[in-house]
This record gives sequence, structure tokens and C-alpha cells, in this order.
Amino acid sequence: AELVQTDVTVLDKNGRFVEGLRPEQFELLVDGKLQTISFFEQLVAGTRREAAIIAGRTDHGPEANETTVPARFDRGRTIFFFIDDFHLTPGSLTRTREALQRFVTDKMGTADLIAITTASGQLGFLQQLTNDKTVLNLAIERLKTRYRDVSDMGDPPMTEYQAYAIEQNHTDVKELFIEKTCAGTLHVKPDLCTGAGMTNYAVLDEDNTRSDRRGSTSGSRSSSPSATAVNMWRWRAESIVKSRAQRVTHEATQVTLVTLSSLESLIRRAAVLPERKLIIFVSDGFFINFVSSTQGYDLRRLTDAATRTGTVIYTVEARGLTSGLTDATRSGMFDQSGRLARINLSEILAAQQPLYNLAAETGGQAWINSNNLDAGITQAITETSSYYLLAWRPETTEIAKDRFRRIQVNVKDRPDLTVRVRSGFFADDPTAPRPPNASDAIAGMSVDDQLMRAIRASYPSRGIPVILSLGYMDKPEEGLMLAASVQIERPLGNSQEAKGTGDADLDLMGVVSDDSGNILTSQKQKLTIPANLTANAASVVVTFQFPKLAPGLRQVRIAARDSKSGRVGSTSQWIEIPKLNQGNLSLSSVFLTEAAPNDSPQKAKIKPDARFSKTAKLRFRTYVYNAAISASSQNISMQLEFRREGQMLIQTPPISVTTQGVKDLARIPVDGEFPLQDFPTGRYELTIIVTDLSTKKNASQRVKFVIE
Repeated sequence: AELVQTDVTVLDKNGRFVEGLRPEQFELLVDGKLQTISFFEQLVAGTRREAAIIAGRTDHGPEANETTVPARFDRGRTIFFFIDDFHLTPGSLTRTREALQRFVTDKMGTADLIAITTASGQLGFLQQLTNDKTVLNLAIERLKTRYRDVSDMGDPPMTEYQAYAIEQNHTDVKELFIEKTCAGTLHVKPDLCTGAGMTNYAVLDEDNTRSDRRGSTSGSRSSSPSATAVNMWRWRAESIVKSRAQRVTHEATQVTLVTLSSLESLIRRAAVLPERKLIIFVSDGFFINFVSSTQGYDLRRLTDAATRTGTVIYTVEARGLTSGLTDATRSGMFDQSGRLARINLSEILAAQQPLYNLAAETGGQAWINSNNLDAGITQAITETSSYYLLAWRPETTEIAKDRFRRIQVNVKDRPDLTVRVRSGFFADDPTAPRPPNASDAIAGMSVDDQLMRAIRASYPSRGIPVILSLGYMDKPEEGLMLAASVQIERPLGNSQEAKGTGDADLDLMGVVSDDSGNILTSQKQKLTIPANLTANAASVVVTFQFPKLAPGLRQVRIAARDSKSGRVGSTSQWIEIPKLNQGNLSLSSVFLTEAAPNDSPQKAKIKPDARFSKTAKLRFRTYVYNAAISASSQNISMQLEFRREGQMLIQTPPISVTTQGVKDLARIPVDGEFPLQDFPTGRYELTIIVTDLSTKKNASQRVKFVIE
């Protein structure tokens, strides 16, 4: 490795991020050896500057800067909710679902990218990053428990934690189960299995009646059992108990391994996303037998993956406050001595321990023993919003061997501060094979196969900057139709061979899928970008039209390939197409363009990125459906609302909409334009409200845009 980097969070005693620290204030150690910090930066997660800095550090090339990073990178935080559905009871899953719904509704940022993922993968196609609240809420609604109670319902029943206790030779638990097995399974008096009752014992007959047998006082032999016989009974009972415990722990271990392996896979797949990632791991907790390496899971694998990919994990216990008396009722049915009560008190702590370890090892924190899951989620997002990025260049000998390297970061002379950093990484992890070279992976693939490979990928390809905007409308001959406007930016990627070397020929492919990932329709196009494209028109726009679609939640994925450099870029977007044939007043999507200057022969420019300068004039259009109107009446009004960063900025009075000259009154166009010179820069939401004055019904549609 030429460069190793890690992100560090520094908090004061009140949990607030400490800003303004200098590199000389940090002490960075790897395996106890002091390292020279070769790069240092304070960053805010989700900003263009973060994307530029991390992209530059990752590529090991000329340092990127904010101006070279496309505007599409300004997209907010990247947050994964990992739901451990194998270890969530139905009640805990309900609390989790409600907390997620509140987050999406009230706390999610407008530019955040969120994914709802699960250990079982039950959400399928919906387990992807998006800022579409409809998609996220659908994923939350579809969450179902996959809780696996691996308790042994034998005689007496054995819980998962009791099985772990027996595996670890917990005397109280093991002896109790041996005694109960003697009486219930072997039909002998429990004392016989413990060595007591050598001269006075009882054997339970098959009909459970008691047959007393007493040692003989005459003769040279006694009828009491020998030590060998007692040892045989104990051996049989102990073998049965241990066998049951092994079956329970084996099944539980397999479930836990699926959870942790799924989490590791999520982390490693996210390596293609250069920015810092946050994973909020929601679970009731589980058990890891750290004593036995064959049953445990090496959490260093997750730590290594998190370090390599810039991922922080915060864990949230979903069960909330508990009394610590788990299974007390069931245990009390056969444990009158109260011996199991002693381990029941430690069961909750044992289930929480992996949550503590997972968070601490990856630079996060565990939110435990609280009924307020919202506070845990808020804390995770708040604490990871700002951080310091530190990098160092390791010595060649330092990475020669494959072993785990321990990272430690301190702030000098500030013991009052809390420093959160991942605990380390493998110098060369043999369990994580290196991804193949991109050119090797696509060697021999056709152009269509390369495009489809990018379309099916978990995350967008960034070889070419591709921006997409979607809108639906209803056309007389084509029915419900999706219009996908695709913006291709120059230069194509950041390869030197793609810059200033003649025309660029692009192959494009677009597909429409339903919410299960089934492809409904697809199209291909070829595009040539002239070499003389001026700096004022440094991007081109191409439109796909997908006709005759059924209503429902749809996703459009677009991929573009530059034939000269071989670079591929892709993007995706969700849209919900409503039912427009129900007779209710409704609107199409809102389509935004930038109006040409006055007296200019140019047409209005489509702006898929929805970014406009203050000197521009924004133009919008939507279509009104199912209005109760005739050619001689003008009973439609329109009202506009502008919100900036969520706050109401402008609300216009109702404006009459003319239908004069409209031939198709089933599809009435509504449009307008306004200059942006008096608007402050920022993110905006335009709401168009149309009212049918004759029926007093109204419909609205929203669209977002940015003024730079």
C-alpha cells in the first residue's frame, strides 16, 4: 500500500465534535509504533469537498478538488440501515419499523442516500441506496421477522444461552440439566448421576412407579451400585446434555455467521463508494463464543473491511429496556433451586457484548438499554457528520506479513476528549480476494453485455458522469409514458485518452424495472458528441421514451459507454406512476427547462441535473388530466409555492389557466417561467397546485431544483 488512511471522530465530554484541531496535536500509532501523518483534513460528510478529497486520496493520483468533482456528488450522507432480522423478535421488529418510518418522514436529509438492508436479504431489489421516500417506506413496510429461536424443546427445554453456558462448562447449568436428564430421560434418581445415594438409591420403573432397593447387610456383596455403575449413569446423562447443547449452539452459530457474513459483504461491496459510509446495525443481540475459535466469528474481518472502505458501524439494541430475567418463567418450571436465575441475569449482557465490540472496533458506539431507538439513530448520524481524515505512508517491511495491525489515535495532552477510530486492519487479508482489474473483467464482453453489467451492478459506475431525470405523462396513442432525460458531461470521465481527441461515440442502454427488479422494457441508443462542443455547452442531453407502461413503482437505470476509452457510467432513479384513469383530477410530472435568452433562436434547454444559475430563467410544464371542463370554459386555476431548504419562501395567488387553443382537453398543458436573479442560492422545491373550480377538486405536483 502506498497510502493508508483512516477517519477519526473526536468528541468532548458532552458528545460534541471538536473542531479546529491541528495535525501536530494528533498522535497516530500502528502496532504501537508512531507514524508520521502525511495527510490531514477536517471534513464534513456528504459534501462535495469530502468527495473531492477522498477521491483524490483513493486514486493515488493528482489531488482532486471541488471544481473537478461533478455536481452530482453533492448528495448528502450515505447511510445504510442493516436490520438483523434473524435476531429481532416480532415486537422488536415493530419498534424498528416505527423508528425507521419516523426517520424517513422527519429526519432524512433532502440529499441523503439511504438503504434499508437486511441480514436475510428479504427486501431483494429494494435493498439499494436512494433518497426516494416512497421506495424507503415500501421497504420498511415489507420488513418481516425472520427470528430464529434455536432453543431445544427437549426435556427439559434448553435455551440458546443455556447451551452456550454448558459448552463453556458452567457448573450450575450443566449439573441441573444432568440431574433432570437422569430423572426424565434415563429414569434414574438424580443422586445416582452425581455419586450420592451409593447405599440407598431409587430407580424409576417404566411406569414411573418407585422401586426402593436397599443394600444387603448379609453376605460379602452389597446390592448398592458400584462406582463404575454410577459413573456410567453420569456419563450417559452428561453425553446427552452435551450433545443437545452442541446441536443448539451449532444451529445458533450458523444463524449468527449468516448475519455477520451478510454485514461484511455489504461493507466490502460499498468499497466503490468513495465517501464515508455509516451503517446503523439494528438487532436484539446475539451470542458469540469467543472461547472456541470454531464457533466464534473473527470480528477483525469486519474491522478490516470497515477500515478499507471508510465505514463506521453504530449498533442499536432494538429490544429496549429489559429486566434481565429472560425465560424466567420457563426456567422456573423445572428449576426450583433457582440456579438458572443466576445465569439469566448475565444472558442480556452476553447478547449485548457483540454489539459493543462491533461498534467499538469500527469507530462507532453502541446504543443499548433504551426504549428510544430514535435517539440512538440521531446520535449515530450526528456524531459521524464531521471527522478528521488522517493518512500515512507505511514502511515496506511494515506490510510484509499478513497479520492484524492495531491502530491507535490520541490527541496530545487532552485526556478529556474521546477519540473514536477503527481498531485496525489486515496488512494483506487473504480472505478478501482483490477485485479483478476492470479491463480484465470486461475482456471479451460485447458492448451490450458491458452496459447490462453496469445496469445490474449494486452501485453506479462512475467512469462517465451520467445524470438522469424522469417524468411521466399520458399520451393519446402511447398511454402512460416515461420520459428519461440523460445528461452526459464532458470530459468523459477523467482519462487523458478521452479528452480533446475528436468526436466521442457513446452507446447507451436504458431499462425500466418494477419494484422486484423485473425488467419491463429496455431501449438502446447511439450518440455522437462533436469534438467542437463549446465550454458553454459542456454536456449533452439525450432522451429515452418508454411508452405503454402500467401504473406502479418503477425504476429506470441508464448506462453509457464511451467507445474510445471503454469507460462506462451508469445511474438510476425511482418514480411512481399513478393511475390516471380513475376520473380524479391529476397532474403529470413537472418538466423543467432553462428558457433561452430573449430573441435567441435556441430552444429551451432540458436540465436533467435541475441546477440553474441565478442569471437563468426557469421554465416548467405539467399536464392536467380529468378536468371537468369544456372548450368554452376557463375554470382551472394554478398556484405556485416555493420552498427553500424546506422553508416556505413564496406563495403566489391563484392564477387562471387558459384552455384557449387546446385541442385535447383531456390533457391540458400548464406552464410558466420566472427569472431566478432575485432568488438566493440553495435547494428549492416547487409545488404546483391546480384547482378545478367547477368541482372544487385540486391536484398538486412537486419538483426539486438547485440555484447556484
